[in-house]
Amino acid sequence: INWELRPGDFRQVIQQDAGTVAPNLIFFDPYSPSVNREMWTLDCFQDLFRITTGTTEPVSLFTYSVATPVRTAFLLAGFYVGFGQPTGLKLETTEASTCLESLASPLDARWWERWQRSHKQMPYDAENFVHQDLVNRMTAHPQFRPN
Repeated sequence: INWELRPGDFRQVIQQDAGTVAPNLIFFDPYSPSVNREMWTLDCFQDLFRITTGTTEPVSLFTYSVATPVRTAFLLAGFYVGFGQPTGLKLETTEASTCLESLASPLDARWWERWQRSHKQMPYDAENFVHQDLVNRMTAHPQFRPN
């Protein structure tokens, strides 16, 4: 395993590194959206997804959040998303990947049905996007389209 410390503001570093640094594994563990909102936005996850495009191998991302807006933002950014393993007191976490087959337990039809009924289904920065465009992108996501 190679670990590399990239000092600086996370958002600036991943924007600068897009296309030049391609990780295989990402542990995404910033403070919660209540104190660090900008790290849990669709805008941030799109930047994060861009740095995965430099590799032919699947990239896996793990985070403790199970919030619908977070999972939605990962999906809208281009990731496939699944139910993650429990950790500590959390009975479930989130796993995202650039490849659906890499997920042990992808979000399923039950999750999709709950998402459609949810009153908090959109990313934390949804006001920066056209709502219907986000809905259309979610509906078109290959993870939820029938084969």
